[in-house]
Amino acid sequence: MNMASSPDSAARILVVEDELIIAKGIQKRLQALGYSVAGSATSGEEAVDKALHLLPDLVLMDINLQGEMDGVAAAERIRSQADIPVIYLTAYADADTLERAKITEPFGYIVKPFQDITLQSSIEMALYKHRMESRLRRSEQWLATILRSVGDGIIATDAEGRVTFLNTVALELTGWSREEALGRPLHDIFRFTDEDAAAKVREMAATVLGTGESVRMTGTPLLLSRDGREIPIEATATPFSGAQGSNMGLALVFHDITERVRFEQALRHSERILSMKNQIANIFLAIPDEEMFGEVLGLILRNMGSRYGFFGYVDDNRDFVVPSLSAEVWDECRIPGKSLRFPEGEWTGLWGRALRECRSFTSQGPFTVPEGHVELSSLLVVPVVFRQESIGLIAVANKEGGFSQEDRELLESLAARIAPILQARLQRDREERERRRAEEELENSVRFLRAVFDGIPDLFSIIDRDHRIVLSNYHGGFDYVPDDVRDGFPHCYQAYYGRDAVCEPCHAEEVFATGKPLFREKFNPRIGYLEIRSFPIFD
Repeated sequence: MNMASSPDSAARILVVEDELIIAKGIQKRLQALGYSVAGSATSGEEAVDKALHLLPDLVLMDINLQGEMDGVAAAERIRSQADIPVIYLTAYADADTLERAKITEPFGYIVKPFQDITLQSSIEMALYKHRMESRLRRSEQWLATILRSVGDGIIATDAEGRVTFLNTVALELTGWSREEALGRPLHDIFRFTDEDAAAKVREMAATVLGTGESVRMTGTPLLLSRDGREIPIEATATPFSGAQGSNMGLALVFHDITERVRFEQALRHSERILSMKNQIANIFLAIPDEEMFGEVLGLILRNMGSRYGFFGYVDDNRDFVVPSLSAEVWDECRIPGKSLRFPEGEWTGLWGRALRECRSFTSQGPFTVPEGHVELSSLLVVPVVFRQESIGLIAVANKEGGFSQEDRELLESLAARIAPILQARLQRDREERERRRAEEELENSVRFLRAVFDGIPDLFSIIDRDHRIVLSNYHGGFDYVPDDVRDGFPHCYQAYYGRDAVCEPCHAEEVFATGKPLFREKFNPRIGYLEIRSFPIFD
């Protein structure tokens, strides 16, 4: 079956396997799935060398390489020198090796032998997770650069109004040290010379945290620094929300207006354009999860000649979950409050022993069952064991004449075949939860960044090397730029100055050339003289 329809099918993959026949086989399977084989290596040392020179998109690493450097050591060396995701291949690894492997933060494990769907889904999830983590790092770098470079004071609080962050300007204006300020109520740090202004701070914080709306302090309040200075400021409080819309706190942006020389800059409220689309790679599945459990159970019941049965798995909370139960059992069971989820403390009877002891049990009765339970005449329970741990259980009951040793061996054989498939399914579910967490962190970071941007009264832009405006709040008098121009990622000289060519001199070109911050005054025909501060952003 050719499954090379994935959006990452052109990914370049380095195969590290010391058994040449297996390595060749993996390379052929990768090519059949549409991936590009960047190269292969048979030792840890060779793997490190090729990874650093070829820079593949992903490394498939045999965990048990022979020689002085095994797969774990090679992966750690690659991880320390290059941003390349690694997936371990293993048929068996001892506990110490697995513990070492965890420290290297691999992007997945594939147990040999494996199916093409397992190989492809593991690769796609690893590539997707790597993209998400890279995007999150870039977002955090942008945020860190902005917070360092803006000339405004920024204070962030939690949902209770307690200070969680202050940038350098905020520390200078308030006179507090970061250690003393963190954890204190906002009104302890953000103090004013008169009681009315102090009351407004409490009111402003309550309004922002309570309604989720931005609030600007009116008038020209005098901030009372801890060293006694009285500083006229302008301040805006903006909420930032979590991924689910929950109010996480507020961002207070304020600046000293005593040095205002040329003109009074009014705070302009306008939405900035931020487009971020998260592309989620669809994992190719032959059969949906719930149907898979039902189909497997139906097959077992037919082959066993059994009327009743169930097939379940152990989740991350050590609960035994039964997504598939024969219809007859569910319909005939009369136990009040019957459930399909059993915490580990409720693993009772033969099926509980099977899960705990990782071994099968057969019984021809007699059975003691709760009132309302289906009457049992025979029972066979077989755990699904992966690496000496029960990850699932198959149970069948009430076969005419009871279950034989042959039945038991058959079901144990089926369980052994199901084990890697079920493990892959459970691993996929864990990775899906991790993906959601990464997306939520990224979204929270973006939301906080947006809150900071919305609170900055001056024009703030991020410009690429082609002079295009990647991001801008269009504040500071630049709200005249039409929305259709903003949406087209315009050139800075076009949007801000109405020019058809790069300005002479161009402060952006100088920053790109020197890699150093630049401070310059410049005349804008519509606004007047501007003080421009430019800072480089590095990868």
